[in-house]
Amino acid sequence: MSDLTRLPALFTGPLAPYGAALTTAYRPDDLPVAALLTREGLAHALDRAAAEYPEGSDRRAIASLWSKTYLRGIIPAPMIAAVGGLPLDLTPSACALRADFSALVVRRTVSGPEAIVGLYTHLTALAEGLKAASGIAPRVIWSNAANLLTATLERLAQLSPVAVGLRRDLLEAPERVDGGANPLFDHIRWITPGHPDLPETVRQRRICCIRDLIPGKPLCSTCPKLTVADWLATSAERH
Repeated sequence: MSDLTRLPALFTGPLAPYGAALTTAYRPDDLPVAALLTREGLAHALDRAAAEYPEGSDRRAIASLWSKTYLRGIIPAPMIAAVGGLPLDLTPSACALRADFSALVVRRTVSGPEAIVGLYTHLTALAEGLKAASGIAPRVIWSNAANLLTATLERLAQLSPVAVGLRRDLLEAPERVDGGANPLFDHIRWITPGHPDLPETVRQRRICCIRDLIPGKPLCSTCPKLTVADWLATSAERH
């Protein structure tokens, strides 16, 4: 039995909803990730995404929001697989997407360090491709990725100590596992609001995702521009 045949067994209980976002079954109309993450491929994707927003919306903000959707397709499910002992090769040349972007198609497992390097390669192509297609600063894309990785690995750390090690290697180390500066490092901080109606600590990004450059878009829940008054107002709306 190949390693990949074990994938479905990892997505049970509270992790079951993530299973549909990952598959090993290729289809003829799957989109190669390496083709998507080019200037041309991403420009086309952003052109399509722009139709969902008010005319004249800042293309950089559209790119940031598009990247968040894309990252939700390539981070949570592969992190679950890695924590379950099946690190996946996320190098762009080794994976594809369903034509409707509903699932990431993976080809093989690799060692833990190789999987991390593959993720860095994937995120680098995404950040640089979106910069070329929209003008967005790559650090915003890396911040989006770090924010999602933080939230994902926080949840998984409650299920397995492997997630704690992944969080350390990906987010808390200033250097990458293969050497060089870690572009995922130090994007998140924990704020102590000091108010009885708020959590003891609140996760906050260091870099704004610039979604508020689109007319009518509010700040995201982890925006560095948010104040205690903003958090209280948001909390009141939920109750």
